[in-house]
Amino acid sequence: MLECKDSNGRTILIAATEKNDINLVKLLISKGANTEATYKNGKTSLLYASENNFTELAILLISIGANIEAKDSGGKTPLIYASKNGNLELVKYFFTNGANIEAKDSDGKTVLIYASENGHLEVVRYLIFAGANKDVKNRYGLTAIVYARRENHHDIVKFLEK
Repeated sequence: MLECKDSNGRTILIAATEKNDINLVKLLISKGANTEATYKNGKTSLLYASENNFTELAILLISIGANIEAKDSGGKTPLIYASKNGNLELVKYFFTNGANIEAKDSDGKTVLIYASENGHLEVVRYLIFAGANKDVKNRYGLTAIVYARRENHHDIVKFLEK
């Protein structure tokens, strides 16, 4: 019953995640709901929570064993989503709980590239100090600094040029 899907392909756990209903998520997990069930584009509950900045829910899902390296159909991980959104709290949490700081999506865009492209200087700083390689290129040969420059994030360009 917990793994039944609605007409949109959602399990009950995924529907609860979409609503950021932490109490229902806790109840469903206590009853055996599968945290790795996928929805649109291969997203698990953790990926959905990360993409939507549901910080408390994402932390809960990791604490009960959700796959921190889960990837959606585009290769994005929870850490990539947190970085893309500028969610420094989640970036730190995922990294300290073993997430790959050099994770790449299917186009080779790294966690650092996403943070740079989207103008999140504090996340960029954290990633660099945590050991992210600023010279990694995506499949098109572009680095984090190229993305930052293209989006006119001058503060990030200046930081990455140091």
